[in-house]
Amino acid sequence: MSRAAAKNVSEWTFIAVLAVLCGILTVMQYRWTGDLARAEAERLGADFGDRVQAIADEFDAQLDDACATLVPSSRDLSDLGVEKAHLACWKQWNDTKPLPMFSRVAVVLVQKGRLDYHEQNLTDGTLKIVAWPADWKPLRTILEGKIFGPKEPFVDPWGLVFEVPVFSKGRETEWVIFELDENYLQNSFWPAMEQKHLSLKQQPMGAIRVKAAREPSKVLHTSPGGFPSGKSITLEFNSLGRSERGEVNFGPRVAMWSLEAVRTPAALENIVNASRQRNLGIAVVINVLILAAGVLLVYHTRKSRQLAQQQMQFVATVSHELRTPLTVIKGAAHNLQRGVVSDPDRVSRYLGVITQNTDHLADMVEQVLAQAGAHRAGALKHATVNLGEVLQAAQQACEAETQAAGCVVESNIATNLPSITGDAAALRRVFQNLISNAAKHAAAGKWIGIEAVQHNDSIEIRIRDKGPGIPAAEQRRIFEPFVRGKAAEEAQTRGSGLGLSLVKDLVEAHGGSVTLHSEPPDGCTFTVNLPTA
Repeated sequence: MSRAAAKNVSEWTFIAVLAVLCGILTVMQYRWTGDLARAEAERLGADFGDRVQAIADEFDAQLDDACATLVPSSRDLSDLGVEKAHLACWKQWNDTKPLPMFSRVAVVLVQKGRLDYHEQNLTDGTLKIVAWPADWKPLRTILEGKIFGPKEPFVDPWGLVFEVPVFSKGRETEWVIFELDENYLQNSFWPAMEQKHLSLKQQPMGAIRVKAAREPSKVLHTSPGGFPSGKSITLEFNSLGRSERGEVNFGPRVAMWSLEAVRTPAALENIVNASRQRNLGIAVVINVLILAAGVLLVYHTRKSRQLAQQQMQFVATVSHELRTPLTVIKGAAHNLQRGVVSDPDRVSRYLGVITQNTDHLADMVEQVLAQAGAHRAGALKHATVNLGEVLQAAQQACEAETQAAGCVVESNIATNLPSITGDAAALRRVFQNLISNAAKHAAAGKWIGIEAVQHNDSIEIRIRDKGPGIPAAEQRRIFEPFVRGKAAEEAQTRGSGLGLSLVKDLVEAHGGSVTLHSEPPDGCTFTVNLPTA
């Protein structure tokens, strides 16, 4: 097995081993993350009751805080008066950015043996005397009875309306009435509580149902997916804001609502599966990136090795190309120096041979220098260029070569071509290389065509021949440096493999592009597109 074949085998073996390792790692990560996700789901399932209790506690805390803040103390009423005391309480409540839990808040005062009903504006905190709401007639009856002595507090069976008394000298002198906003609770508060306490990674762990604890019972909220059957947890809550903090004592805490919750095992399984799928996706992406990095490493290693081989081949080719004319020059000069050739005609021919081979050497050196300069910033000049003149100059420079190859050159260059911006010498070398290549490799076709036309904001130049064409397998790498076709190597056609690479670099340095179209044995067409000035 050759050294190159052995290296290819080792590279493919490395990629295969890396792929297997990445696959094994992906499977192991999938299992590990699945176990972790299942353990986390079980832990969360075990504290499901605590999560349900947190919903009830949060509602009670919100309601207790609101009632404790909005109800003034008897001292505040005595010092500030009714309106200022309630306004101060509203401002304190409003500063906390409270939830809009109430649809109505009212203040009922005893004035000369009658009840004055003041509705509080929840936007600015002001009080305004209005008529009693018709739906609050049972509440009014209870409060009117309290004028003449102690009575049981008003009880709404659904727990949505409740009164909070203010005591002075052991008597109830004022009542603050609260009505909970059922629409807000059902559409906003309860869904937010479920999302906060009963969801894991956007997956619901269970369902809840809020009901009035007293008869006739009423369902106040049910989870969007319904309330499934199964073993449920039931908690009682909503003590109507009966806080025991500070001076205000609203009375005994009696739960008005019940909270039922059912854990859905399928939800926890969905959480586990979703977590495993997500972790699997992450693991696959990471391992694919690792595998891609390995493949890219092998690819660039192979490219570097190919480039090194091409450079060695280039050195060998250039050395051979340099040695041949140098040998001819040395031999001719030696004969002239020793006087072996004295006939004037032969001396002239010898000098012609020396000049011809010297030009060949100079051309090769210029080719190498141009290849290096194409990649150096600032190496190209930028001036207005007449492309028709550049093409004519390139054709004249290759005239001896095309005539030696027996090729007829047909030129069809539009007379009204616009100017372009670029380096005239570099562009002349581009077209000179293309015409020279056609003369060297397509001489069998005996014809070279040069066309130049304008297309919108660019000029298209086509160099065509009727030679044998370029095989499809070689077309992909035809513009790479140091690459020579198999036919050129077998025929030992002179060249370094830099010509077309130089063409591509110089054209792209001018903001253009070069393409090849060839369908053997019908010749080749090299198309250069250059933007107009």
